[in-house]
Amino acid sequence: MKKALLSVLLLGALVLPSYSLGIGAAFTPNFGFTSNVSSSPAGAALTLKLDSAPYVFGFGASLGTGYSAVGFTADLWMAKGKLIDFLNYYAGPGIYLGLAGNNNDFRMNGGLRIPIGVNAFLLNNTLELFLELAPAFGILLADPVRFPTLGLQGAFGFRFWF
Repeated sequence: MKKALLSVLLLGALVLPSYSLGIGAAFTPNFGFTSNVSSSPAGAALTLKLDSAPYVFGFGASLGTGYSAVGFTADLWMAKGKLIDFLNYYAGPGIYLGLAGNNNDFRMNGGLRIPIGVNAFLLNNTLELFLELAPAFGILLADPVRFPTLGLQGAFGFRFWF
């Protein structure tokens, strides 16, 4: 774990001189809507974006009573633009992967998602606030395997730009 964190920090240090980096946190609520899958608890995520690339990455965790989960998302912002003076929109395809379990149960799920969101830049473009919803379609690898699974993922949070 320490090596992975050190690798991410080193990569960030190498990339920072060339690009602006947005790094922040997001709250990931549980909407209670997931077809054929036990709902995971609400959680938190680390979010990363380079200004020169249309990709956004999220690394999240949820801790519940006797049930915990970790997840990863990678999205491609194919459509983006200005809604009004300070408010922008974005949308595009993405993927997700999640691992969850407790002492008696382990589940892995993954699939496709379509994040649709809005964001605003404040404080001379050093702070970005965002809100997104993402319909999700995937597979649950558990006992038994379930396909298809439908869900609604979401996040709201912030990124500081360096």
